[in-house]
Amino acid sequence: MYTERSVWVAYLMAIPFGVLGFHKFYLRQPVWGCIYLFTVGLLGLGWLYDLFTLPAQVERCNRKLESGDDFTELLEDEIEELEEEIMELEDEIHDLKSKQMAQQE
Repeated sequence: MYTERSVWVAYLMAIPFGVLGFHKFYLRQPVWGCIYLFTVGLLGLGWLYDLFTLPAQVERCNRKLESGDDFTELLEDEIEELEEEIMELEDEIHDLKSKQMAQQE
């Protein structure tokens, strides 16, 4: 049996403690929770992103819990998502650096 995750509880955790990753641990994303904890919510950018996508994240977590995926599969999925988001962040950083270099010239 699983305990369904709630959007409002996730927001209650994300708003005051989101930069520390509390909502990620609640949504069974321990890897992301640790990353948020040590990077202060990806310097606040990840936390802001989560404020807009939290309902979808809760829904995805509940679907995974319902389907009975074991913990290893959940971590593998989370690692894949993490790799995708890291690539997106790297692209954003590269774009910002390019814009900053163009402004300095």
